[in-house]
Amino acid sequence: MKQIWTIFLMLALAQASFGEPPDSLWSRTFGGSNDDRCFSVRQTADGGYILAGYTWSFGAGLDDIYLVKVDGLGDTLWTRTFGGTNSDNAYSVQQTTEGGYILGGSTNSFGTGGNPDMWLLKADADGNPLWNRTFGGSGGEYCRSILQSSDGGYILAGVVCGYAYPDFYLLKTDASGNQLWSRTFGGNLDDWCNCVQQTSDGGYILAGSTDSFGAGSDFYLVKTDTSGNQLWSRTFGGNSSDICYSVQETSDGGYILAGSTSSFGAGTPYYPNFYLIKADANGNQVWSRTFGGNFSEECYCVQQTSDGGYILGGYTGSFGAGGGDFWLVKTNANGDSLWSRTFGGSDGDWAYSVRQTTDGGYIVAGGTRSFGAGNADFYLVKTGPEYPNVGYVTLVSPGPPDWGYSLHHVSGSLSHLAFTNFCSGTIGSVGGNAEAAGWTVANYSDSIVFTTSTPLTSGAIDTFWLSHPYCSDYVTWTAGDSSGMIEGPLPVELTTFEAFAGDGQVTVRWRTESELDNDRFLLYKRKAGEEDFRVLAEIPGHGTTTEPHDYAYEDRFVQNGFTYEYQISDVDITGRETIHEQIISATPSRSIAPVDFALYPNYPNPFNPTTTIRYDVKETGLVSLKVFDLLGREVATLVNGKILAGSHAIVWDATGLPSGVYLCRMEAERFVETRKMVLLK
Repeated sequence: MKQIWTIFLMLALAQASFGEPPDSLWSRTFGGSNDDRCFSVRQTADGGYILAGYTWSFGAGLDDIYLVKVDGLGDTLWTRTFGGTNSDNAYSVQQTTEGGYILGGSTNSFGTGGNPDMWLLKADADGNPLWNRTFGGSGGEYCRSILQSSDGGYILAGVVCGYAYPDFYLLKTDASGNQLWSRTFGGNLDDWCNCVQQTSDGGYILAGSTDSFGAGSDFYLVKTDTSGNQLWSRTFGGNSSDICYSVQETSDGGYILAGSTSSFGAGTPYYPNFYLIKADANGNQVWSRTFGGNFSEECYCVQQTSDGGYILGGYTGSFGAGGGDFWLVKTNANGDSLWSRTFGGSDGDWAYSVRQTTDGGYIVAGGTRSFGAGNADFYLVKTGPEYPNVGYVTLVSPGPPDWGYSLHHVSGSLSHLAFTNFCSGTIGSVGGNAEAAGWTVANYSDSIVFTTSTPLTSGAIDTFWLSHPYCSDYVTWTAGDSSGMIEGPLPVELTTFEAFAGDGQVTVRWRTESELDNDRFLLYKRKAGEEDFRVLAEIPGHGTTTEPHDYAYEDRFVQNGFTYEYQISDVDITGRETIHEQIISATPSRSIAPVDFALYPNYPNPFNPTTTIRYDVKETGLVSLKVFDLLGREVATLVNGKILAGSHAIVWDATGLPSGVYLCRMEAERFVETRKMVLLK
């Protein structure tokens, strides 16, 4: 069985890994003539996106919560506003397990009145409100981050002001939004929480900034248990302002934090730069990185990506079109910058949220003054995959009549597999894990297309069935950005087929590596220049075998000086014939025998993994042709037996052997010669 896929796509993958930023696929704006700004975006189960923020253009009063649902191309499906006559904002949105949405923010229209309260809203899949809850007192409470917890309830994080300085505020509810408990963390000065995530141990990690602890205004990281009790806290930063906006638990059990720093970086001390910190599972700093120029950069979001690196999103005043632009920075797992990309126009554009999407690209959301209906609008940008969507196909269950294939992931995401160049009447179907994962099939006259709404992003999946009689030994396939050809197991796998001319005769020799239900061979012959072959001989096969077998036929119906061409086919026990494409030729002559024994340099040399070895035999007799490594160990026997006088060639396949220098040694009567060959993988 042989498989081939296009090499240039593997080169594209290598190129992407060396720092090529992804292209923008599309961008969209949403809003009216007043100020509208998006703070949170998530990809939804249907492949679209949900956006949340505030709007001054629509709604009941001042600024209201603005919820926008779009499809996978960014086209609006519906919009909703929530709020009263005063100021109401959403800073975080998430799709819930049942397909609806949970929003977290603040409200001045409802609650205790006066200062804002935390506001929790639940909507169904169409954005219709189901219930809402407010939490807080008279001092002012703000929700900056919300997520559905593993028990089906919700965790809210933000700020409680009370009557003094603000503190971190963590609040837990049940699935109906009823408060179960709340916790505060902080000191005697300002402490602002901007993000919360549930950790793998069921507890929570909170991140923001503190003036109460540390060297100045520092990153503040707090770890709690499942009940919100503090386990430990850490600060990071220098003598100037350092603000953390985003935290995530990483695949190694540690944490990645992102925000801005005026203590370090190129803009110090007047302008902040992106600030990225990696901490271990106990919150101890492993490394830190800054990114930016001589003007302001603020990072509002970080996420670990599928390759183990990190994507950072925010705005930049140092780069881009001017006025402040969306800025994405991609790093490897060690925080080293791989690429950066700006999006925006000549006015201000701010990215507050970035997520890696299922296709390996990114969705970025924020606000824009460069585009849209006026003032500031929601701004949504979709990029292509950072790496090309590359996969390959293998045959896992040969027919006939049912041929089963497996799709293997290399990079990006794979949601489309198409087969072409198949036999007439072929029907595709889905089975195994592919069927369980939601893959479906569409059968057309010139293609069979398998698709899914749950892309393959790692490993392999099968089975994709093609049902057809055996009429071709290959099909072509396309998977994502990659394509190739896969050959099935031939009824007879032919490894050599060659002709040797003598005086008034031509000897045709061939070798099989394996045979499947092989009844016989048909040897075809024609004189050079003729159009049609005719059957020269029938030679019995070996049925079904996995052992190599050598065959030979001596054709004495030839004339010296004329060239003859030969082709071979195999016929299975049902009478089905498979013609092998290779055509060989020979010209018999009285002077055909070499004047001496000779072993010629192999070609190509160096080689990988096959090379052709030519040798001359002066007179019919015993010949040995063997390959040794430099330690003198025999690694292959190519010829060992009686060989007819003439010029010969054999192909050596060094698959399975390491790179290195090998020696080819020929022995015949009193002749011995050795040639050096270089295998370079």
